[in-house]
Amino acid sequence: MANLSEEVRAIYANETEHKVQFERLRVILNRVFQAYSNDPAQLTEHISRLVDAVLTHESSSMVTSRQFISEVATRLEPPLSHQCIKSICTMLLSILQSRALAYEEQSAQIRFRLADILEQERAYKEASQTLAGIQLESSQRFLPPDFKMNTYLRIAELCIEANNIDDAEAQINRASLLQNEVKDESLIIKYKAIYARVIDRRGKFIDAAQRYYELSMKPGLTISDKKDVLQSAVTCVVLAPPGPQRSRMLTTLVKDERCQNLNGYSILRSMYLDRLIKKEELSEFESHLSQHQKKEVDGSSVLQRSVVEHNMLAASKLYANISFESLGSLLGITPEKAERIATQMIASNRLHGSIDQLEQYLNFETDSLLGKWESEIETICEQANLVAEMIATQFPDWHLARLSLQDVSDVNVQSPANAASMQ
Repeated sequence: MANLSEEVRAIYANETEHKVQFERLRVILNRVFQAYSNDPAQLTEHISRLVDAVLTHESSSMVTSRQFISEVATRLEPPLSHQCIKSICTMLLSILQSRALAYEEQSAQIRFRLADILEQERAYKEASQTLAGIQLESSQRFLPPDFKMNTYLRIAELCIEANNIDDAEAQINRASLLQNEVKDESLIIKYKAIYARVIDRRGKFIDAAQRYYELSMKPGLTISDKKDVLQSAVTCVVLAPPGPQRSRMLTTLVKDERCQNLNGYSILRSMYLDRLIKKEELSEFESHLSQHQKKEVDGSSVLQRSVVEHNMLAASKLYANISFESLGSLLGITPEKAERIATQMIASNRLHGSIDQLEQYLNFETDSLLGKWESEIETICEQANLVAEMIATQFPDWHLARLSLQDVSDVNVQSPANAASMQ
């Protein structure tokens, strides 16, 4: 093949119109692809020479060269092999690196193409790093908010697949700043879904459950998608440690009829009803957990820890006190571990009780039914007094009139005539 640099030089020397220059360059590009499409190494080498000649020629027009680079990028698709496309993309990005500001759009086009190939090959980390190199906040050109948010979310998804949660969270935080500018509701739903996945990976299961459940109520989701995110909500609630937030989510999910056929609903209902959960009930549920949900803490899986803490609370409904040996047998753990978990739960105010270390007993604090009844009556009386005070402040004349009538009524009740008649 003739010297490519000389051919490019001749085009710039003989043609002044940008359109004509581009068409002549495209003819050369077509010839290169036809000659070397079956030889990736030669194709990459000749395209490299051609691109270098176009960009470095002293008479090169920025309009023509940008159009030419875009044309090369559009050709990088099957039947070219993945390896060939990756090789050419890497070569182009290397050439454009020193001219990044002048060729931002073309570099982004190449990076998207390279990321597509890497994602198909499950090279998620490399794909995310490739897209992260795109200048989305550049002052050189305007990018629509929808485009920027979609790109941030795609990078976040790739980071999650690469188990790089820190970078995924960083991309999600960038996307969150665009929520008020984005017009596409499906992007907002996608953002919420990926954000829920990030905090799920962080182990913030109760927060993730709330996010998943909110998503399940969105009208923009298909029935299948709603079922998936609802299943994720159920899973995260079961894995979450006991507490007021989990109790509220348990109530919400148990009362939602859509949850009744989901995996783990029987465990969910047992937790809601404060029933003891047996180890045998967990096997099927555990088999459906994601890898990050199976990690171990203090020698136990997240699920085992959650169920042990739940059973500890359930035991507090059944016993006034219990020895750690019996508690360990009930929970399926050692007495020492039962004592350690009870101590942590009491310290975090998730379990009300005290530990007798001499006798090795756990004493549960329980409110009597009469005590609860008296407390509720006291609360109602306090609220009634508060309402009366607010009425007296707002309508003083009416309040004084009512008091006068009450005084007259009290006098009539206590008069001798009334007392005689009562006798």
